[in-house]
Amino acid sequence: CAASRMVGSRISHYRVAEKLGGGGMGVVYRAEDTKLLRTVALKFLPVEWSRDEHAKRRFLREARLASALDHPNICTIHEVGETEEGQLFIAMSCYDGETLKARVARGPVEPAAAIKYGIQIARGLSKAHADGIIHRDIKPANVMVTSDDVVKILDFGLARPGASDLTRTDASMGTAAYMSPEQARGETLDQRTDLWSLGVVLYELVTGKRPFKAEFEPATLYAVINEDPPLASERNPDVSAELSAVIHKCLAKPVDDRYQSTAELLEDLTQIERGETSELSASQSRGRNKRSSGGPLTRLPRPALLAIATLVLLVAAFTVPQIRGLVFPPASSEAAGAMRLAVLPFNNIGAEQDFVDGLVYAITSNLTTLEQFEGALSVVPPQDVYSRDVTDSRTARRQFSASHVVQGSVRSSGDGFVLTVDLVDTRSGDLVESTDLNLRTESVADLKDEVVPALALLLHIEITPQTQDALLAGQTTVPAAYDHFSRAHGYHQRFDDESNIDAALSLYSLAIKEDSSYALAYAGRADAYLRKFDATRDSRFITLASEAGERAVDLGEDLAATQVALGRTYYVRGDQSKAELHYLRALQAEPNNAEAHNLLGKVYYEQGRIEKAEESLNAAIDIKPDYWFYHNELGQFYHRLGRHQDAIEPFQNVIRLDPDQPWGYNNLGTQYYELGDYDRAMPQYEMATKVNPNSSRPVGMALRNLGNYAVLQDDFEKAISLYERAVEREPNNLDGCSYLANARFWSGDRDGATESWERCLTLAREQIKVNASDPWVLGVLASTHAALGKPDSARIAIDRLLQLEQLDGSQQLELATTFEILGDRKSALHYVAAALRSGRQLMDVEASPWFDELRKDPGYAGNEQSGADPAPPA
Repeated sequence: CAASRMVGSRISHYRVAEKLGGGGMGVVYRAEDTKLLRTVALKFLPVEWSRDEHAKRRFLREARLASALDHPNICTIHEVGETEEGQLFIAMSCYDGETLKARVARGPVEPAAAIKYGIQIARGLSKAHADGIIHRDIKPANVMVTSDDVVKILDFGLARPGASDLTRTDASMGTAAYMSPEQARGETLDQRTDLWSLGVVLYELVTGKRPFKAEFEPATLYAVINEDPPLASERNPDVSAELSAVIHKCLAKPVDDRYQSTAELLEDLTQIERGETSELSASQSRGRNKRSSGGPLTRLPRPALLAIATLVLLVAAFTVPQIRGLVFPPASSEAAGAMRLAVLPFNNIGAEQDFVDGLVYAITSNLTTLEQFEGALSVVPPQDVYSRDVTDSRTARRQFSASHVVQGSVRSSGDGFVLTVDLVDTRSGDLVESTDLNLRTESVADLKDEVVPALALLLHIEITPQTQDALLAGQTTVPAAYDHFSRAHGYHQRFDDESNIDAALSLYSLAIKEDSSYALAYAGRADAYLRKFDATRDSRFITLASEAGERAVDLGEDLAATQVALGRTYYVRGDQSKAELHYLRALQAEPNNAEAHNLLGKVYYEQGRIEKAEESLNAAIDIKPDYWFYHNELGQFYHRLGRHQDAIEPFQNVIRLDPDQPWGYNNLGTQYYELGDYDRAMPQYEMATKVNPNSSRPVGMALRNLGNYAVLQDDFEKAISLYERAVEREPNNLDGCSYLANARFWSGDRDGATESWERCLTLAREQIKVNASDPWVLGVLASTHAALGKPDSARIAIDRLLQLEQLDGSQQLELATTFEILGDRKSALHYVAAALRSGRQLMDVEASPWFDELRKDPGYAGNEQSGADPAPPA
């Protein structure tokens, strides 16, 4: 209802008097309770939200939580109601007084008064926290001081029990300037997030200024995560060192350095109020907070077009046919043919590392763009270089089959710096070409008018209009935006470390702040959120990735990168039709985009379009034949089809192209394993654990495969040890958790098995939020519920699984396991037969302890001998 129509109306037994204000979850009116003759505040869910059943349920949950809190410092909830039009409302106490927001708007509050307010807020929070509720939006506007000088915490509208199942939308609903770092990053929250926010409120009360404030929300969130404010006592000399220490302990970025409970904070504030400060727990926190990640990211005053100018000219030197003959003399047949190029990390002498990494990324990225114009050029992806820590030409040749490398250095010099770029032949180690650029950075005009012509003259380069268009497609004209974007990608390439993903996300936000129409920055953000999901398996990050991908396409529909970014989010969510659409649009923009061909092949496989899948996967290899990853994807495709003999060659190609890549050895070993050749499989698995032991995912999988072999030999203790090592590397991997649970059960450790199965349920439930039709996750849900003695829940998962159009042998074997645990032998035999026909090996059934009794069944002997298929389950 509009405010003008609401005022004066009668809602239930309330007469609405005036509008008081509004927030993200509703609008508040002063009203008269005609039954009890008292003044109340009515909070209404917006009309458009009232039509949303999810929003209604959330509103009711909020009301129930808040109404259960009975404390003098918490606003009292009287009733939850619904208008005749179906609009929900909450009736709560209405107080005379003002909010702390109105109070601090007049200037800083006396420290003694701030302490008194802080103690009362902490007492109210203590009650909420004791009941398992966190507020998550503590800010001056949500704290009322009555005419009797009593604090009332308003609007537990963002409160949630436990906070372990928050959606990303929930996680980001607090006001940016008062969010804790973990809330800004979308992580799981506990009561310590409220203590951070209270620290921000106290800081603002005593200084009159927020500790973290910027013009735009992304910049504010960046400051919350990465920057430390001045001490409160530095901004206001009237603030004692003790109170300043308490405030800054609240603002400790690592949650373990913060107050761990409201009781601790209350004790310190009470001691300060009494003048008893000798035993403050914050006594060691009077200095600035230190960031655990190694210091804040600093913004450099180096315009981004420096990177653009340098990389465009370098790219042309490597790709324009007229120049290549000068740069790459045809000393051998290899030199005259395809050129495999790796850009190595630059040496950094006195510059900020994130700037140098961003510059290297920018060069690599633009070289990759130029691949579509020059078929003889192939660029090693930067994440491969960084993940393997390759820094010299010899290693680049051995690991990536690189024929040449670009390496260099960035050295501070006066008011600018010197950029040195070297081109090195990896066969001989000889320097082919070297360039030193002395650069001034006072303005973009200097770069445009001086640097670009100087480099062009030096290298005799002519940029064609088509090449220039490709290099500038989707780029920003705002130097600072490109600067942040290139730095973000520098961190993004090191995604194995989750803190680097966080840094990249912060920098993408800053790039978008500088240029809100920067499509590629949104595409980068989408991919970074997918990386974040991959690391945490937290479904909230998929929502954020989808939002960023949609925005990227809105701003840059004709860019392959934006279409690929959005297509990835749909693929992860199981919406293959939409993923296909966006990958096809990417190929319309760039027909030779190998990544889009590869991703399209994976979609076609999920759709059961096998011939199309094989065609697309091979197209990616044809475009980039020396990149191991696409050969690995083709091998995986054959493996899933049960064509293990066909899969051997692609995985051998992976090892040939990248001998230090664990995936090749692991996946080749799996083909031998599936073919029953264990003597050849085990050395491959062992090699996978050794060639690059820091690579978590392939090493984790190799350890699981070694554990599976131990199970085959009934050596459950060894299997448990191997599975535990795998889980240590990948704690959020559902396979590892499931294998460990089974091995513990078979070894007789029922308690350990139950603990692992419960962990499996937690992981599976989170993953099913992302893709409700993920067959493997549904299979694990079914078998895990069955193992835990929850047959009804198991059958719900089975029903959902059987509604899917296509199940492979692994999923059918999981169904057989589930039915056997449930005691449904007939159905178990049916799916054992189906799994064997789909490519699973007889040894899979022979080795599993779950099938010990099934193998004695006459029906199983018939399957083995004749391939007969018992009737499917009813």
